Amino acid sequence: MLIKLGKSLLMAILILSLTGCGSLNKMQAKQIEEKLSEMYDGEKFEVLALGNRFGTLTNDTVTAFVKSKKNGCCV
Repeated sequence: MLIKLGKSLLMAILILSLTGCGSLNKMQAKQIEEKLSEMYDGEKFEVLALGNRFGTLTNDTVTAFVKSKKNGCCV
């Protein structure tokens, strides 16, 4: 009984810890789209994927795959 309760609690903690990632991804995607739009004279961009946050000292870098909404070219 105690083992089952422990497993359920661990699973709940893991699931709740992942919910913050979705909002972080949306926030960073919006920041990337805005910065690219500023750099490229108002051209609109769409973030396709984000990743590779690990491996840096402060985890303040991210790799993004982005495409232009105008011509669909991936960057």
